[in-house]
Amino acid sequence: MKPKPSVDAFLEGANSRTETTAVEDTSASSTNSAPESMMIEVSAPVPTVQKMFRLRWNIAAELKAEAGRESSREGRRVTETEIVERLLKKHLKIQ
Repeated sequence: MKPKPSVDAFLEGANSRTETTAVEDTSASSTNSAPESMMIEVSAPVPTVQKMFRLRWNIAAELKAEAGRESSREGRRVTETEIVERLLKKHLKIQ
């Protein structure tokens, strides 16, 4: 039968790995930091509220298809929510 492994050997191995990882992390962070001129300002998210609507099947299908077409045309993801918000703003004459 094998003897029980030593807990001290296990802990010493973990400590040595932590030290080498910490050294690698500090060197990587100093080389990967971007200059301040390249930083982008991110605005805070706009608060939203969840609304549940039931749409006719053909309207929902066309909304989904239009989101796909706009995504292809613009080269970025256009969501169904964006389209609905745009149409509601236009209808309600909001900004």
